[in-house]
Amino acid sequence: AASTWIYRIARNKKIDYFRKKSTGEVGIPDETLIEDDADGQFEQIAEAQETSALAKALETLPSEQAELLSRSFFRGQSHAEIAKETGIALGTVKSRIRLALEKLGEHSTIKDLWEARR
Repeated sequence: AASTWIYRIARNKKIDYFRKKSTGEVGIPDETLIEDDADGQFEQIAEAQETSALAKALETLPSEQAELLSRSFFRGQSHAEIAKETGIALGTVKSRIRLALEKLGEHSTIKDLWEARR
């Protein structure tokens, strides 16, 4: 489903954020442990394209749906947290997020990317 795909993108963004924030010690790499990163670079390019397509698709949503979807997937807030912060009823938050996901699933670019992931 489109929601699974969006969850994956949001999860990867969160992981990238924490990786950039971490300040671990950097050791001297062992050349025997260095792997070919061609697949990783391909994944980074594909993810950047997906993120761009998702951002464009989000712009087509009504602002209240896009905001709630952003809070849920990119900020990692629960529906209850969103309802409490915005003053919107929990059922309304859930409905708007569900409607937003349905609209994204109907977006041709998102649909094509989702089909390519299968």
